[in-house]
Amino acid sequence: INAWFIGINIRIDFFLAVLKLFTGFISGSVGLIADGADAAIDTISASLVWLGMKMKRELLGTVIILIMMFITGISVGYESVASILEALKGTLSAIVRPYLVVLTESIALMFAFILFMYQRFVGKRNGSLSLISQSVDSKNHIYVALTVIIGAILSTLGIHFLDALIGGFVASKILFDAMDLSRETISS
Repeated sequence: INAWFIGINIRIDFFLAVLKLFTGFISGSVGLIADGADAAIDTISASLVWLGMKMKRELLGTVIILIMMFITGISVGYESVASILEALKGTLSAIVRPYLVVLTESIALMFAFILFMYQRFVGKRNGSLSLISQSVDSKNHIYVALTVIIGAILSTLGIHFLDALIGGFVASKILFDAMDLSRETISS
């Protein structure tokens, strides 16, 4: 079940990462770009976990994931802070296609909800702590999708800074997750 599930999870994360990043770049939504970067990390993480399990090199995969998480969190955080500063100066541009952002995140929200329910159900049924942990991450993706949707809707009303704040929130989430994983890796 785990290898099959990891394969499905990799495909879903890859699809969502490409969709979010593409839409984020054409719409200018910092929140969606940050969420897409997080989905890309999830894709690579799941791939490296699967590869590490197959090759008996889980620690090496974990170290690579940590490096990528820190780089992504810092770069997305930088872009978010730059956008917040633009908002304070009054020069921040509106999201170009906010309804496309809402549609993209609605699709992501649906997948996150399905993954959350499936991971929690199978994790509890099989006593798999890793699947239960993944369900918590999927639940966090539900919250992120909702905040990006709200940011896009508020952008149509002229409130543009919230999208930059959402990008900062996602960047901080990536960095906190990287720090937690670093502590777990060092302790093990």
